[in-house]
Amino acid sequence: MDKGKAAVKLDFSSINSVLIVKLRHHGDVLLTSPLFSALKKNHPHLSVDALIYEETRPFLSVQCGVDNIYSIDRQWKSKGVIGHAAQELKLLKSLQQRKYDLVICLTDQWRLAILTRLLKPRFSIAALCSRRKDSRFWSGSFDQVVTSAKRRHRLAMHTDVLRCLGLSVSSEDEKLSFHISAKDVTSSELLLATERVEREAFIQLHLPSRQAFKMLPVARSAEIVVALWQRFHLPMVFTAAPDKNELEYIQQVETLVQRLDESVKSINLAGKLSITQLAAVTSQTKCFVGVDSAPMHLAAAIDVPVVGLFGPTDFYMWGPAGSRSLIARSGYPCQPCTMKGCANSGDAECLDAIKAADVVAKVVELCR
Repeated sequence: MDKGKAAVKLDFSSINSVLIVKLRHHGDVLLTSPLFSALKKNHPHLSVDALIYEETRPFLSVQCGVDNIYSIDRQWKSKGVIGHAAQELKLLKSLQQRKYDLVICLTDQWRLAILTRLLKPRFSIAALCSRRKDSRFWSGSFDQVVTSAKRRHRLAMHTDVLRCLGLSVSSEDEKLSFHISAKDVTSSELLLATERVEREAFIQLHLPSRQAFKMLPVARSAEIVVALWQRFHLPMVFTAAPDKNELEYIQQVETLVQRLDESVKSINLAGKLSITQLAAVTSQTKCFVGVDSAPMHLAAAIDVPVVGLFGPTDFYMWGPAGSRSLIARSGYPCQPCTMKGCANSGDAECLDAIKAADVVAKVVELCR
Protein backbone atom coordinates (compact mmCIF):
# COMPACT_ATOMS: atom_id res chain seq x y z
CA MET A 1 0.00 0.00 0.00
CA ASP A 2 1.21 3.50 -0.74
CA LYS A 3 1.63 5.61 2.33
CA GLY A 4 -0.44 8.79 2.35
CA LYS A 5 -3.35 7.50 0.28
CA ALA A 6 -6.79 8.52 1.57
CA ALA A 7 -8.03 4.94 1.47
CA VAL A 8 -6.64 1.50 0.78
CA LYS A 9 -8.95 -1.18 -0.58
CA LEU A 10 -7.81 -4.47 0.91
CA ASP A 11 -8.59 -7.81 -0.67
CA PHE A 12 -9.91 -9.48 2.47
CA SER A 13 -10.04 -12.85 0.74
CA SER A 14 -6.27 -12.94 1.22
CA ILE A 15 -6.47 -11.80 4.86
CA ASN A 16 -6.83 -14.46 7.54
CA SER A 17 -5.72 -12.97 10.85
CA VAL A 18 -6.29 -9.50 12.30
CA LEU A 19 -5.07 -7.84 15.50
CA ILE A 20 -6.91 -4.79 16.85
CA VAL A 21 -5.03 -2.82 19.50
CA LYS A 22 -6.78 -0.45 21.92
CA LEU A 23 -4.74 0.49 24.98
CA ARG A 24 -7.13 2.84 26.74
CA HIS A 25 -9.75 2.84 29.47
CA HIS A 26 -12.89 0.71 29.84
CA GLY A 27 -15.32 2.82 27.82
CA ASP A 28 -12.84 3.28 24.97
CA VAL A 29 -12.42 -0.48 24.63
CA LEU A 30 -16.18 -1.06 24.63
CA LEU A 31 -16.48 1.42 21.76
CA THR A 32 -14.26 -0.82 19.61
CA SER A 33 -16.72 -3.73 19.72
CA PRO A 34 -18.36 -2.84 16.36
CA LEU A 35 -15.03 -3.34 14.57
CA PHE A 36 -14.89 -6.98 15.57
CA SER A 37 -18.51 -7.71 14.72
CA ALA A 38 -18.36 -5.79 11.42
CA LEU A 39 -15.23 -7.62 10.31
CA LYS A 40 -16.77 -10.99 11.13
CA LYS A 41 -20.07 -10.06 9.47
CA ASN A 42 -18.39 -9.04 6.22
CA HIS A 43 -15.70 -11.73 6.26
CA PRO A 44 -16.66 -14.68 8.50
CA HIS A 45 -13.40 -16.50 7.73
CA LEU A 46 -11.33 -13.92 9.62
CA SER A 47 -9.71 -14.62 12.96
CA VAL A 48 -9.83 -11.31 14.85
CA ASP A 49 -7.84 -10.82 18.06
CA ALA A 50 -7.61 -7.93 20.52
CA LEU A 51 -4.72 -6.45 22.49
CA ILE A 52 -5.96 -4.38 25.44
CA TYR A 53 -5.13 -3.58 29.05
CA GLU A 54 -5.95 -6.42 31.43
CA GLU A 55 -8.47 -4.42 33.47
CA THR A 56 -10.58 -3.76 30.36
CA ARG A 57 -10.91 -7.46 29.44
CA PRO A 58 -14.60 -7.75 30.57
CA PHE A 59 -15.61 -5.28 27.84
CA LEU A 60 -14.84 -7.64 24.95
CA SER A 61 -15.95 -11.21 24.36
CA VAL A 62 -16.40 -13.98 21.81
CA GLN A 63 -20.01 -12.84 21.41
CA CYS A 64 -18.93 -9.55 19.79
CA GLY A 65 -16.55 -11.30 17.39
CA VAL A 66 -13.27 -11.51 19.33
CA ASP A 67 -11.40 -14.77 18.87
CA ASN A 68 -8.52 -14.20 21.29
CA ILE A 69 -7.82 -11.49 23.85
CA TYR A 70 -4.23 -10.62 24.67
CA SER A 71 -3.60 -8.15 27.43
CA ILE A 72 -0.99 -5.95 29.04
CA ASP A 73 -1.14 -5.93 32.82
CA ARG A 74 -0.01 -2.62 34.26
CA GLN A 75 0.98 -4.54 37.40
CA TRP A 76 3.89 -6.06 35.46
CA LYS A 77 5.91 -3.01 36.45
CA SER A 78 5.80 -4.16 40.06
CA LYS A 79 7.83 -7.25 39.09
CA GLY A 80 10.94 -5.17 38.59
CA VAL A 81 12.85 -4.53 35.37
CA ILE A 82 13.67 -8.17 34.63
CA GLY A 83 10.23 -9.50 35.56
CA HIS A 84 8.51 -6.78 33.55
CA ALA A 85 10.70 -7.42 30.52
CA ALA A 86 10.00 -11.16 30.76
CA GLN A 87 6.25 -10.57 30.62
CA GLU A 88 6.56 -8.18 27.67
CA LEU A 89 8.74 -10.67 25.78
CA LYS A 90 6.28 -13.49 26.47
CA LEU A 91 3.45 -11.37 25.06
CA LEU A 92 5.49 -10.42 21.98
CA LYS A 93 6.28 -14.06 21.22
CA SER A 94 2.62 -15.03 21.56
CA LEU A 95 1.60 -12.30 19.12
CA GLN A 96 4.37 -13.16 16.67
CA GLN A 97 3.20 -16.77 16.59
CA ARG A 98 -0.17 -15.57 15.29
CA LYS A 99 1.48 -14.18 12.11
CA TYR A 100 -1.05 -11.41 11.60
CA ASP A 101 -1.96 -10.29 8.11
CA LEU A 102 -3.49 -7.04 9.36
CA VAL A 103 -2.74 -4.95 12.45
CA ILE A 104 -5.06 -2.08 13.43
CA CYS A 105 -3.76 0.31 16.09
CA LEU A 106 -6.31 2.62 17.70
CA THR A 107 -4.05 4.38 20.20
CA ASP A 108 -0.84 6.32 19.83
CA GLN A 109 1.62 4.85 22.34
CA TRP A 110 5.11 4.66 20.87
CA ARG A 111 5.30 1.01 21.85
CA LEU A 112 2.65 0.24 19.21
CA ALA A 113 4.81 1.57 16.39
CA ILE A 114 7.63 -0.66 17.63
CA LEU A 115 5.27 -3.61 18.10
CA THR A 116 3.93 -3.29 14.57
CA ARG A 117 7.43 -3.27 13.15
CA LEU A 118 8.29 -6.39 15.16
CA LEU A 119 5.11 -8.24 14.14
CA LYS A 120 5.73 -7.49 10.45
CA PRO A 121 2.10 -7.83 9.29
CA ARG A 122 1.29 -7.76 5.60
CA PHE A 123 -0.79 -4.62 6.19
CA SER A 124 -0.95 -2.16 9.07
CA ILE A 125 -3.10 0.85 9.79
CA ALA A 126 -3.21 3.38 12.64
CA ALA A 127 -5.87 5.87 13.72
CA LEU A 128 -6.49 8.33 16.56
CA CYS A 129 -2.83 9.32 16.51
CA SER A 130 -2.88 13.05 15.69
CA ARG A 131 -0.15 13.68 18.27
CA ARG A 132 2.23 11.66 16.06
CA LYS A 133 1.40 13.41 12.78
CA ASP A 134 4.86 14.97 12.48
CA SER A 135 6.76 11.81 13.36
CA ARG A 136 8.39 10.01 10.46
CA PHE A 137 9.04 7.01 12.70
CA TRP A 138 5.33 6.73 13.48
CA SER A 139 4.07 7.19 9.93
CA GLY A 140 6.80 4.87 8.66
CA SER A 141 5.63 2.14 11.03
CA PHE A 142 2.25 1.79 9.29
CA ASP A 143 1.06 1.37 5.74
CA GLN A 144 -1.82 3.76 6.37
CA VAL A 145 -2.55 6.48 8.93
CA VAL A 146 -6.21 7.49 9.21
CA THR A 147 -7.39 10.97 10.15
CA SER A 148 -11.05 11.44 11.09
CA ALA A 149 -13.03 14.64 11.42
CA LYS A 150 -12.62 16.26 14.82
CA ARG A 151 -16.35 16.58 15.58
CA ARG A 152 -17.16 12.93 15.24
CA HIS A 153 -18.19 10.23 17.70
CA ARG A 154 -15.33 8.03 18.88
CA LEU A 155 -17.24 4.93 17.78
CA ALA A 156 -17.42 6.32 14.22
CA MET A 157 -13.73 7.19 14.37
CA HIS A 158 -13.07 3.52 15.07
CA THR A 159 -15.18 2.29 12.18
CA ASP A 160 -13.59 4.89 9.88
CA VAL A 161 -10.64 2.50 9.81
CA LEU A 162 -12.82 -0.13 8.15
CA ARG A 163 -14.10 2.41 5.67
CA CYS A 164 -10.52 3.27 4.74
CA LEU A 165 -9.84 -0.42 4.17
CA GLY A 166 -12.71 -0.63 1.70
CA LEU A 167 -15.47 -2.05 3.90
CA SER A 168 -18.95 -0.56 3.77
CA VAL A 169 -20.09 0.30 7.31
CA SER A 170 -23.78 0.86 8.02
CA SER A 171 -25.46 2.29 11.11
CA GLU A 172 -26.36 -1.31 12.00
CA ASP A 173 -22.66 -2.19 11.96
CA GLU A 174 -21.93 0.59 14.49
CA LYS A 175 -24.06 -0.87 17.26
CA LEU A 176 -22.23 -1.63 20.48
CA SER A 177 -22.38 -5.08 21.98
CA PHE A 178 -21.77 -6.48 25.44
CA HIS A 179 -22.42 -10.03 26.54
CA ILE A 180 -24.20 -10.66 29.85
CA SER A 181 -24.11 -14.26 31.07
CA ALA A 182 -27.19 -16.06 32.37
CA LYS A 183 -25.35 -16.47 35.67
CA ASP A 184 -24.94 -12.70 36.08
CA VAL A 185 -28.57 -12.09 35.14
CA THR A 186 -29.73 -14.56 37.80
CA SER A 187 -27.35 -13.06 40.35
CA SER A 188 -28.58 -9.53 39.67
CA GLU A 189 -32.22 -10.61 39.85
CA LEU A 190 -31.63 -12.19 43.26
CA LEU A 191 -29.78 -9.09 44.46
CA LEU A 192 -32.59 -6.77 43.38
CA ALA A 193 -35.21 -9.13 44.78
CA THR A 194 -33.63 -8.88 48.24
CA GLU A 195 -34.16 -5.11 47.92
CA ARG A 196 -37.74 -5.67 46.75
CA VAL A 197 -37.01 -4.11 43.37
CA GLU A 198 -38.60 -5.43 40.18
CA ARG A 199 -37.32 -5.39 36.62
CA GLU A 200 -37.78 -1.99 34.91
CA ALA A 201 -39.15 -0.63 38.16
CA PHE A 202 -36.13 1.37 39.29
CA ILE A 203 -33.89 4.16 38.01
CA GLN A 204 -30.15 3.57 38.04
CA LEU A 205 -27.93 6.51 38.93
CA HIS A 206 -24.21 6.36 38.20
CA LEU A 207 -23.09 9.82 39.26
CA PRO A 208 -19.38 9.60 40.15
CA SER A 209 -16.38 9.20 37.86
CA ARG A 210 -12.69 8.50 38.33
CA GLN A 211 -12.23 11.95 36.76
CA ALA A 212 -13.72 14.36 39.28
CA PHE A 213 -14.25 17.19 36.78
CA LYS A 214 -16.97 15.09 35.12
CA MET A 215 -19.03 14.94 38.33
CA LEU A 216 -21.86 17.25 39.32
CA PRO A 217 -21.67 19.00 42.68
CA VAL A 218 -23.25 16.87 45.41
CA ALA A 219 -26.13 19.33 45.86
CA ARG A 220 -27.00 19.24 42.14
CA SER A 221 -26.93 15.43 42.04
CA ALA A 222 -29.15 15.24 45.12
CA GLU A 223 -31.61 17.67 43.55
CA ILE A 224 -31.83 15.50 40.42
CA VAL A 225 -32.39 12.35 42.46
CA VAL A 226 -35.22 13.95 44.43
CA ALA A 227 -36.82 15.32 41.26
CA LEU A 228 -36.74 11.86 39.66
CA TRP A 229 -38.26 10.29 42.76
CA GLN A 230 -41.05 12.85 42.94
CA ARG A 231 -41.89 12.29 39.26
CA PHE A 232 -41.67 8.48 39.08
CA HIS A 233 -41.80 7.21 42.68
CA LEU A 234 -39.42 4.41 41.74
CA PRO A 235 -36.45 3.22 43.82
CA MET A 236 -33.23 5.11 43.06
CA VAL A 237 -30.39 2.58 42.68
CA PHE A 238 -26.91 4.07 43.10
CA THR A 239 -23.89 2.43 41.46
CA ALA A 240 -20.22 3.37 41.48
CA ALA A 241 -16.75 1.86 41.26
CA PRO A 242 -15.13 0.50 44.44
CA ASP A 243 -13.08 3.67 44.75
CA LYS A 244 -12.86 5.61 48.02
CA ASN A 245 -13.68 8.97 46.45
CA GLU A 246 -16.62 7.59 44.46
CA LEU A 247 -18.05 5.81 47.49
CA GLU A 248 -17.75 8.95 49.62
CA TYR A 249 -19.47 10.97 46.90
CA ILE A 250 -22.43 8.57 46.78
CA GLN A 251 -22.70 8.64 50.57
CA GLN A 252 -22.83 12.43 50.55
CA VAL A 253 -25.50 12.43 47.83
CA GLU A 254 -27.61 9.88 49.70
CA THR A 255 -27.37 11.85 52.94
CA LEU A 256 -28.45 15.08 51.28
CA VAL A 257 -31.26 13.32 49.39
CA GLN A 258 -32.74 12.16 52.70
CA ARG A 259 -32.55 15.68 54.10
CA LEU A 260 -34.40 17.05 51.07
CA ASP A 261 -37.06 14.32 51.00
CA GLU A 262 -36.98 11.53 53.57
CA SER A 263 -39.54 9.52 51.58
CA VAL A 264 -37.02 8.77 48.79
CA LYS A 265 -36.28 5.07 48.55
CA SER A 266 -32.64 4.64 47.63
CA ILE A 267 -30.56 1.49 47.26
CA ASN A 268 -26.80 1.79 47.43
CA LEU A 269 -24.96 -0.79 45.30
CA ALA A 270 -21.86 1.41 44.94
CA GLY A 271 -18.68 -0.64 44.95
CA LYS A 272 -20.56 -3.94 45.31
CA LEU A 273 -20.70 -5.06 41.67
CA SER A 274 -18.23 -6.44 39.16
CA ILE A 275 -18.36 -5.10 35.60
CA THR A 276 -20.52 -8.00 34.43
CA GLN A 277 -22.79 -7.77 37.48
CA LEU A 278 -23.15 -4.04 36.87
CA ALA A 279 -24.18 -4.76 33.29
CA ALA A 280 -26.76 -7.29 34.47
CA VAL A 281 -28.28 -4.79 36.91
CA THR A 282 -28.25 -2.10 34.23
CA SER A 283 -30.08 -4.40 31.80
CA GLN A 284 -33.06 -4.40 34.19
CA THR A 285 -33.36 -0.67 34.86
CA LYS A 286 -36.18 1.53 33.61
CA CYS A 287 -33.63 4.23 32.79
CA PHE A 288 -29.92 4.84 33.38
CA VAL A 289 -28.91 8.36 34.41
CA GLY A 290 -25.21 9.03 34.70
CA VAL A 291 -22.16 11.08 33.88
CA ASP A 292 -19.73 10.53 31.01
CA SER A 293 -18.25 7.19 32.06
CA ALA A 294 -17.75 3.55 31.05
CA PRO A 295 -21.01 2.51 32.78
CA MET A 296 -22.86 5.07 30.64
CA HIS A 297 -21.42 3.47 27.48
CA LEU A 298 -22.22 0.06 28.93
CA ALA A 299 -25.86 1.06 29.39
CA ALA A 300 -25.95 2.29 25.79
CA ALA A 301 -24.49 -1.01 24.58
CA ILE A 302 -27.19 -2.93 26.45
CA ASP A 303 -29.74 -0.61 24.80
CA VAL A 304 -31.61 0.55 27.87
CA PRO A 305 -32.82 4.18 28.01
CA VAL A 306 -29.82 6.38 28.86
CA VAL A 307 -29.59 10.01 29.90
CA GLY A 308 -25.96 11.16 29.85
CA LEU A 309 -25.04 14.16 32.01
CA PHE A 310 -22.38 16.23 30.25
CA GLY A 311 -20.30 19.22 31.27
CA PRO A 312 -16.90 20.08 29.77
CA THR A 313 -16.31 16.76 28.00
CA ASP A 314 -17.07 16.43 24.31
CA PHE A 315 -20.62 15.13 23.98
CA TYR A 316 -20.19 14.97 20.20
CA MET A 317 -17.41 12.45 20.65
CA TRP A 318 -18.39 10.69 23.89
CA GLY A 319 -22.18 10.84 24.05
CA PRO A 320 -24.08 7.57 24.68
CA ALA A 321 -24.30 5.66 21.41
CA GLY A 322 -27.42 3.61 22.13
CA SER A 323 -30.61 3.91 20.08
CA ARG A 324 -32.48 5.14 23.18
CA SER A 325 -30.12 7.80 24.49
CA LEU A 326 -30.30 11.51 25.22
CA ILE A 327 -27.85 14.07 26.58
CA ALA A 328 -28.62 16.50 29.40
CA ARG A 329 -26.41 19.58 29.60
CA SER A 330 -26.71 23.21 30.57
CA GLY A 331 -26.15 24.55 27.05
CA TYR A 332 -23.35 26.95 27.91
CA PRO A 333 -21.85 28.35 24.68
CA CYS A 334 -18.38 27.19 25.77
CA GLN A 335 -19.48 23.53 25.82
CA PRO A 336 -17.66 21.34 25.10
CA CYS A 337 -14.42 22.98 26.15
CA THR A 338 -12.73 19.59 26.83
CA MET A 339 -10.93 21.16 29.77
CA LYS A 340 -10.78 19.68 33.26
CA GLY A 341 -13.35 22.11 34.56
CA CYS A 342 -13.40 25.85 34.00
CA ALA A 343 -9.81 26.96 33.24
CA ASN A 344 -8.73 23.44 34.29
CA SER A 345 -9.73 24.25 37.86
CA GLY A 346 -11.48 20.93 38.43
CA ASP A 347 -14.84 22.68 38.90
CA ALA A 348 -17.19 22.91 35.93
CA GLU A 349 -19.84 25.64 36.11
CA CYS A 350 -21.72 24.03 33.22
CA LEU A 351 -22.30 20.88 35.29
CA ASP A 352 -23.72 22.80 38.23
CA ALA A 353 -26.10 24.55 35.84
CA ILE A 354 -27.80 21.36 34.63
CA LYS A 355 -31.46 21.67 35.62
CA ALA A 356 -33.11 18.76 37.41
CA ALA A 357 -36.31 19.45 35.49
CA ASP A 358 -34.45 18.96 32.20
CA VAL A 359 -33.10 15.61 33.33
CA VAL A 360 -36.57 14.49 34.41
CA ALA A 361 -38.02 15.62 31.08
CA LYS A 362 -35.49 13.53 29.15
CA VAL A 363 -36.21 10.46 31.26
CA VAL A 364 -39.93 10.98 30.62
CA GLU A 365 -39.28 11.29 26.88
CA LEU A 366 -37.29 8.06 26.79
CA CYS A 367 -39.69 6.07 28.96
CA ARG A 368 -43.01 6.92 27.35
